Formats: sequence, C-alpha cells, structure tokens
Amino acid sequence: ISTDHVDSLIKVYPDKDITIVLEGGQHYKYQSVTVPSATGTIKFVTGLTLSGNAIFDCTGEINVANNETVGGIAYEKIFFSDSEDSRLTSNYGGHYLLNVNSSGHIVNLSYKDCAIKYKRGGIRSRSTFMIDNLTFDGCVLDSIGGYGIAMAEGNSCIYNVTMKNSTCTNVQRTFVNTVSEAGDFLIENTTFVYCVASNRNFDDVTNKKSFTIKNCLFGVTGDTSHNPVTVGDASTGFRGWTGSANPLPSAVDCYFTSDVAWRLTADGIPAAQFDGTTIGTDTPGTFRDPAHGDFTLISTEAIRAKAGDPRWIP
Repeated sequence: ISTDHVDSLIKVYPDKDITIVLEGGQHYKYQSVTVPSATGTIKFVTGLTLSGNAIFDCTGEINVANNETVGGIAYEKIFFSDSEDSRLTSNYGGHYLLNVNSSGHIVNLSYKDCAIKYKRGGIRSRSTFMIDNLTFDGCVLDSIGGYGIAMAEGNSCIYNVTMKNSTCTNVQRTFVNTVSEAGDFLIENTTFVYCVASNRNFDDVTNKKSFTIKNCLFGVTGDTSHNPVTVGDASTGFRGWTGSANPLPSAVDCYFTSDVAWRLTADGIPAAQFDGTTIGTDTPGTFRDPAHGDFTLISTEAIRAKAGDPRWIP
C-alpha cells in the first residue's frame, strides 16, 4: 500500500468516501504513505473472512502534506505490526502509525477492532499538524514505546481523543500534549496492564478541556520489559497525572489490582492518585495470563464490577 495507490483513488473520487477492502490473513507491505487533500473518509477494512484480520507489515507511516486537509482516515479489523524481532530492538524498529511534521490536517482519525504492536509510538504530531478527533474503539495496543499512544509536540494538536472497549499493555506512555491546548479526552471501559513506565504519568496532557477515565481496570504498572513497579517511593510508582495538568483528570468507577503502587511524595502520600477501588487480588490473581496477553478476568470481584475492556469479562 503506497502513496500512488491512495493518490490514484482520490483523484478519481475526490469528494467521496472510499473503502478499501482487504483480504483476511493476508500480509500487506505498508510503506510511507502521503495522503492528498480529500473531503471524504478513506477506510481500510478486512472483508468477511475465516482467516483473521489483514496484516499491515509497517515499514513507514501515514503523512499529510503541508496545507492539505483530509476529511477522515479509518482502519477497521487491521493488525499493525513490525516483525517479531522488533520487540528486541531499540524503540521497536522506530516506527509509528502516523508521524506527521507538517501544517496538514486530519478531521477524523479512527481505529476500530485493530491490534497494534511494536511501535516507537502510535500517533506522533509535530509542527502545526492538527487532528480534530482521534478514536480507538475495541483495540489492543501492545508494546508501544516512549512516544506513547498519541503525542502532540510543539504547536501541533490532537484535539479530542476517545478510547473505549480497548486494552493497553506494555505501553510506556499514553497521551501527551506538550504545548497546544487540547479538547476532551474520554478513556472508557479500558484495561491497562504494565502501563505506564515508572518515570511517566498516565495523563501527560498539560492543557485541555477535560480528561475523563470511566470504568477502567488497572493492573500493575511498569514498562515494556515487564519490569513492574512494586514499591512506591518519591521517584517510582504509578503517577496519575503530570504536575502541570490542567484540569486534573476525573476518574469514575475505576478499579486497581492490589499490586498497583502509587508514586509517593516525600511525606509518604500518593502524589497523584486517581479515585477508585482497590480490589483484593493482584495482577496474576485478576487476569488469566497477563504476561502472555490473556486478560480474561478470573477475579470474582473484578467480574462483578464489570470493569475494563468488556472482551475479557466471562
């Protein structure tokens, strides 16, 4: 899948929604693709199949040229991955889902029922690039490096972000906005295990309208090498938000396994702790096989709470 493929379709249908149906189980070489201006949505989806999702072997990322606006880019039932060897390399091979350093603009960017593995970062926005709405729905994100699930650097902006019915594991950072003011962040019905790295914050968005975490389940924090933080002190442990977060995140009906250790102040008080309930089981006692990506709930308390990603609730 290349720039020429996408460009040729948009030239024929410049003002239309375009759906590209992919073969299940088939590997597609996903090169660096520059998307031209389009008012419609370009959608990649796996068709009806018994062979699993289409697989994007990523050797590059999506890009949008200066001063170009794309109405939407959508992915459904796609497995994004580098090679398995990427897990053993620095920054998982150094690739992203999207890495744009321009004055371009995407109105809607969405991932539905996708699996995303082995990335230096998910969405990386630079210069004055703008994404109005970013959505992850029904996704599994595994082994995401220091640029996080979504990062807006400098004067770029990822304005509204929604993540729901999803699972994040071995994710070093989640959402980061360094300068520009963002809109509303909603994280709902999502499971987090081995997230985030010990020196990072869950909410790293400095200025936004709101950051809401609802009905989420948190297992032990740590980093992508499965090195969990088990002792809270002044420099390690789980920190809910950056010290410059404005406003502070709002947590509703959230749950934590018993081995989640919060970062502490010098006085021994949790530095930035979400509201929520700590259940009576630790991470291995809450999930069937968390070290190998099976987060099926085995804790009666967690099952009763119906917490986190609904796919794991028996």
